[in-house]
Amino acid sequence: MLTSRSGTYSAGADVAAQAAELVRSAQKQVELLTEAFPKRTKVVALYDALSADQFMAAKRVAEVMKLEIRGLKLENPPYDYDAAFRVLGQDPSLMLLVLSSPHFTPSQSRIAALAIEQRLPTMFTFKNYVEAEGLCPMAWILSPCTAELLPL
Repeated sequence: MLTSRSGTYSAGADVAAQAAELVRSAQKQVELLTEAFPKRTKVVALYDALSADQFMAAKRVAEVMKLEIRGLKLENPPYDYDAAFRVLGQDPSLMLLVLSSPHFTPSQSRIAALAIEQRLPTMFTFKNYVEAEGLCPMAWILSPCTAELLPL
């Protein structure tokens, strides 16, 4: 336990609050993707065991919004992102949601580059994914047409 100005502070409670925020963020990201790309009807969420709760939250929202959603669960880090993106194919109705996992962070540049190569509208949880690829960090959504971020 730590002490703050307002009293006792629990590091465990802070971790739980951060996890809950990531779940809420995943739900909002699905909504933002569909607003930015209304003609796209399918969402694929890139996740792993550490981000499974985020995927379930995104799935609930997508189903309410009548979107087709599927998860692309990565296992056994370090992950093979090239193989994962090959599975996605070239579906013009597809959007990608990259959920938050510490296993994804070391490969953030590669994930962003693959999204650009496949011209996928992609939402990242943190802007450092796009900064790592040298793109403007003004928003989280990567445009498939210009390889630039869309301002939200």
